[in-house]
Amino acid sequence: MRVCRSTQRGVALIVALVMLVVIGFTSMAIMRGGLNADMLAHSARVQNFALQAAHLGLRYCEAQIELPESVRAIVLHPAPTMEPPQYLWADFANWVGEDAKAVVVPDQAFGTPSSSITPRARPQCLVEATGIPGGQSYYVTARGFSPDFSADSAGRTKTGSVVWLQSTVALGSSSAL
Repeated sequence: MRVCRSTQRGVALIVALVMLVVIGFTSMAIMRGGLNADMLAHSARVQNFALQAAHLGLRYCEAQIELPESVRAIVLHPAPTMEPPQYLWADFANWVGEDAKAVVVPDQAFGTPSSSITPRARPQCLVEATGIPGGQSYYVTARGFSPDFSADSAGRTKTGSVVWLQSTVALGSSSAL
């Protein structure tokens, strides 16, 4: 049987090449989706570490408020006297540098020897009176950092996560507000 060469056009080769390109693009899309999912999971994990550290800072300062002044390791700052009130926690300079008013949570309150996570920066907290008449109440503000946190020379975040939390504690009542 004779096959006429003029009727063969090479269609199978073109179809195979098109299928190869389609499979390649599909594989790239799947790999990119997997990479994005990993990046999202990592971001959620470091954000959670920072949140837990901020909670620890908040609880540390809340516990310090109730201690007698002779054993308290933090300063209870007075309420602002100017109008409108300008609270210390709102000024970033009170959190970094030599004149920082924020307290760094000590190692013994932060971790355990068996912990596998060691953040570059320990949580901080700051306590100041609210100025609300009728009792002693305090704003407790805390910052927690993720294990991959780093800052520039001015203390601003370069990498990682920072979580800020705040609570109001009223002394003489049975719970925080």
